[in-house]
This record gives sequence, C-alpha cells and structure tokens, in this order.
Amino acid sequence: MKNSKSLTLLLLIFSVLLFLTSKKVEAAPRPLTQLGYFHWANQAKTPANNTFIMHHGQQTEVIPLSGNVRGEILTVDRNTNVSSCLVKNVGYYHGEQINLKVTIERNKGNLAGGSIYFSKGYFLGIDIDGEMMVTYEFLNQNNTPVTVETAFNYYGLNPNKYIGFLSPSTLIKGLYANNPTHILYDVWDGGTDDYWVYFKNITRGIPWRDPRQNLELTTNPINKVKFIVHNNDATTSSLGYVTDFLAEPEFPVAYGVDSSFEKANQDIYLRAQQTIPNIEKWEKNKSMELCFNLQKIYSTHQYSFKEAKVTNLNGDDLTDLFKISNEPNGNVALVINNLNDKRLYDTVLLYDIKLNWKGMDYPVDIGLLKDEKLPLSFDIKTLLNDQPLGEQSGKSSVNYKGKIIIPFLDEKDNILQPPSVKEGIITTPYDVSKDYPEIKDYYPIKNEKEDVGVYLPDEQTIVHRYKKGEPIQFELLDKEDPLYVSRFTKDREITFNFSHKANEKIYLMAKCGKEEITLEKYSEAAETVKNRTFHFKAPEKWLGQQVSFYLKDEEGRVSQEELRTIQTEPSPQLTLPEDINFGVKEIPSMNTVSSLEEGNIFKVEDNSKLDKSLWTIKLSEETPLMNSQGNKLNDRLSFTTYEGKEVHLNSTEQIIWQDSGNAKVDLSDKLHLKLQPSDNVGIYSGILKWNFEDAPN
Repeated sequence: MKNSKSLTLLLLIFSVLLFLTSKKVEAAPRPLTQLGYFHWANQAKTPANNTFIMHHGQQTEVIPLSGNVRGEILTVDRNTNVSSCLVKNVGYYHGEQINLKVTIERNKGNLAGGSIYFSKGYFLGIDIDGEMMVTYEFLNQNNTPVTVETAFNYYGLNPNKYIGFLSPSTLIKGLYANNPTHILYDVWDGGTDDYWVYFKNITRGIPWRDPRQNLELTTNPINKVKFIVHNNDATTSSLGYVTDFLAEPEFPVAYGVDSSFEKANQDIYLRAQQTIPNIEKWEKNKSMELCFNLQKIYSTHQYSFKEAKVTNLNGDDLTDLFKISNEPNGNVALVINNLNDKRLYDTVLLYDIKLNWKGMDYPVDIGLLKDEKLPLSFDIKTLLNDQPLGEQSGKSSVNYKGKIIIPFLDEKDNILQPPSVKEGIITTPYDVSKDYPEIKDYYPIKNEKEDVGVYLPDEQTIVHRYKKGEPIQFELLDKEDPLYVSRFTKDREITFNFSHKANEKIYLMAKCGKEEITLEKYSEAAETVKNRTFHFKAPEKWLGQQVSFYLKDEEGRVSQEELRTIQTEPSPQLTLPEDINFGVKEIPSMNTVSSLEEGNIFKVEDNSKLDKSLWTIKLSEETPLMNSQGNKLNDRLSFTTYEGKEVHLNSTEQIIWQDSGNAKVDLSDKLHLKLQPSDNVGIYSGILKWNFEDAPN
C-alpha cells in the first residue's frame, strides 16, 4: 500500500511538472483550418473595411527617428539593437491620411537582425538575417494614434523563415490562404500579454513565389500591431508585402476628406478618397459613379463649381477616364468611362472638386461661420453597377478672417509709430477713416477712397500718411444737434471758427455717406478766423441724415469733422378741442343765436426760429348737424373771423383765422348756432373740417 501511495504521488508530481512546462514548449505545427477565423481564399471575400492597404505613393516620405535608417531602409544588426522611423503618407483610411511609425528590435542577442524596405518596388518588404521584433503604429497627420482595419498580405513564406503575431485573438479578424496551402501554424503561450501565433512552412523545394506560400491576414480595429520574423537559414531570407488580396475584395465607398484652407480665393476644393483594390483576377464592375452633393455649399453664396480632377496615389491624372456632369440639382457626378485602365486599380483615387470664389459679389452670412471659418459641408454617394453602395460626408474649412495693416508714415516713408492692425470677416465692410491718431508735430493727409472697402482674403496694407506741420483747426459754433434748416427753403446760416497755415487755399466741405460737396472756398483767409458764417442749403436726400462738416487744403490735409443730423425745422402746430358741444337747448319761439360755453379753445404753437410764417386756418362743414331721425339743421353754424367778419359755414372752405407766431382763441364768442321754432326735437351731431396751412411770410 505504501508503494502504491508513493507511486501515485510521483505520478501527480510528474503530471504537474508536465503541465507547467507546457507553456514554454512550442506545439507541433498544425493545419490552418483548425483556426476559427481561417477561410479558403476562393471561398471568401475580403471585407470592404479591410481593403485599406499601405502603399508607396507620390507623397510617401521616410523620416528617421532612431538607430540605423539609410534612405528607404530600416535596419537592426549586431551594432544596432533598435531602429525606428516615420513613414509619412502610406494611404487613406476613411478619409484620413495615414502615417506609419515603424520600430524594429533585434530580438535575440546571439542572432543577427534584419531590414524593412520602403521603396516603391519593395514596400514594407522584409529581409531577415536572424530574428527581429517589428511594431507598426498607425498615426494621423498630426501623429496621433488612429484606429484602422487593414490587411497584411505576404508571399514567400517558405521553410527558411516564419512570422508570428502577438495577441491573435484581438488582432485577427480573418485569415486566408490558397487551396491548397503549405502554411501551418503553432502558438506560444507565455501568458495574457505574451500569446503568439506563428505561421510556418515545412515543405521544402518549392519556388519562392509559389501561391501555396501566400498568406492574407485581416485585422480587427487596431492602432498598432506587433509581430516577429525569424530566419531558419544561414543566409538572408526575404518576405514580401503585397497590395494584392488572396480573397476577392469588396469595393469600399468613397469617404470625404476634411481639408483646411487659409485663403478663400486660392485653390479651394472638396476632396474625397476611395480605395480601389486590385481585382485583376476577378470580374470587373460594369459601372462606378460618384455623386457630390454641393447644395449646402451653394447655399452659402460664396462658391460655385469650377472643375473636377481625379488622381491616384502615384500622382497620375486620371480625369480623362471620367465623365463629369455639373447637374442643375446641385450635384456633381463623376462616372468612370473606362473601367479597363490599370491605373484605376491597386491604388487610392483622390477626387477633387475645385471651386470658384464668389465672395466679392456676395457678403458672407456671418451666422454660418465657426471660429471665423466657413465650413463647406458636402455629401458623397457611391454607386457600383448602378446600385447605391453607401453615402459619406466631408468638410472643407476655409479661413474667413481678414486683416488690414495700417502703417503710419511721413512723406519720406519714415515710420512715425507702430502700425495698427484691424481684423474682420472677409466680404464684410471696413472703414479705417477714423484711424488717424494724433502724432505730435504732424497732421494727417487723408485718402478717403482707400479708407473704406471690404475685407479680402489677402492681407491688405493701407498707408496712413502724415506731413510735418500744424493741423487745420475747425469748430462749428452752432452746437445743437439736430441742426435745423428752413422747412420752406431747406437752408440756413451756420457760424464757425477756424485756423490754418497762412497763404493756403482752404475748402469748406460737407459730406453725407459717400457724397461730398464743396460749400465755400477761401483763398486769402487769415490764419485765424472767428465767427465766420456760411450759407448751407441741404440737398433733399440729406434731410434726416448725419452730415460731417470739415475743412481741407490742396495738400490733402483735413481738419477734424463736426457731425450733425440735418432736419427741417418743425412747423407750427394747431391744437383743437376734442369735441365742441353746444349743450342742451330749448326750441325757441323765435329765431335765436346760441353761443358756446367758455373753455372751448383752439391754440397755435409756433417755435420756429429760422422761419416766420403766416399761417391760415380754414373751416368748412363736412357733415351738417343731423339727428337720428334724419332731420338736419342746414346753414345754422357761423363763425366770427379774426377780422370780425361773420361767415356762414357750409361745405366750402372759408378763412376764419390768419396770423403768425403763437395764438390762443376762445371759441365761445366765435362759433354760433342758429335755432328756429320749426326745429325738431333730437340729438344733433355733425363734423367740422379744420384746414391748417403754413406758408412763408
């Protein structure tokens, strides 16, 4: 029994040791078909999202960061353990241009390293001498990490090397190989953050380019990938990265590219990008169309369609392969008219819709701006074989901040003080006519035509020129505002003081809006003039407007401005009782004349200073006195005029009062009502029409 127990213990200890060491032992290579994400290439499709493949394009650039970087080759060896570089512009993902940071590390101290190439003919190709760890990090144009879905397609995976990927469960979406394939896999389990899948080949004697040695790996959303490459041979071995797919790729839609521009009138465009995979092995599409909806842009009234241009990553102009239509509904359509041209495939197409600026004719709606930028939003619809494939959007943002620089210079272009800067929204007006600060011993020489205008996309410089000497002094002594002119003649006398340089011609000016007139010219005026009077007749269209009065000389010197609002002097005002009531009267036994009670007063108030008028009041009976039964009291009202004359009121206007200035008249002894014995009982009412006329005296 003791022996049995001892044997059991030994067996348990042995089994535990076997379990513990299994983490450190590589399993024998197994068929790819045992992986849950594996697909035979001829039985599957590469998802559209994974058709983002890194390419060498016209704008691809390698920036050394550390270690051994020689031109377009990144290397680690026995002298350099770690090297890194930034590969700019390797393609577009969902409208965003992608940079790739590459870091390689010699993985084992007793082994040589390897190299990664970034040349056009061998882009991301790997030469391995020993073993190296590779990290790819995906970045946007600001070198901030960005998440992508992509694919890694390799050829030449022969027995001389193997490749392994870290954390396959989070990295790999799909794995594809040709049927049949020589590629096998095994795993290394070093723990949660150290789990690897390796792809190997043990079949020897097969040419390097044999399709049975090709592999395609599509990824889940990632911002970096880490893999290892190992050489099993004594000589350098190569592993090629290709942009072709093993599984037929789905076509992706076009994505809008967000763009930013500093000048509203220079090369503004809307951009979209579309990855076009290589489908040479498969049937080509019958048609493909892109439709840009520009309605939101047209609604700004700032831009119109100019032309469209299509290029690929190599910079080839492919516009001639497209039929371009500017449609009346606000759409610009691009239809491929030659689907057989190889330049269309295995690349990224860049669609540029170029715009004309119309801002000089249409001021921008400031409410559309965000942070002083005008957003130009657009939609792109992709149609494949006449069927909608999807719709995306994009935006170009245009700087709408304008700037004016105002240098202050003397006649010899010497700087008198630091320049002033004015900022505003382009297409909106500016007025810098007041930006003439006082500078000791100098006076400004104004150029009013240049001092007003609109902000433009280009920075403007408006020189404010000064001349040495004393400025012209000017003062209106009529300080009231508004400044009244005659209501009859629209003129008046205005008094002012001024001083100027001796022996110079001086012009008295008036300006309203953009209209400027010369009021008087003084050829031989004294240096100082007090209480000078000039006659001012206001143009009809200046009435109610603000007018500036000033002096200027023949050299362009301008005095300070005196601003006044010009209005016609108010007319006399007639005030009447709200109603005139004779009260209750008995029907008399004989003809009787009745008067009003005291307190029925009309007044004329005349505050005129410029005009002494002769005003006239005319009175007529518009509606005779009548009761509810229709009985009338015709020709019963009379009025005693200012001349003491009695006039009988009827439908004809008659002068009852005439005077000038102020007046106050009690109607109790002026307005009379004649009653007769034949009058009928009732309440009588009527309407008197008062006509007040104001005329020059």
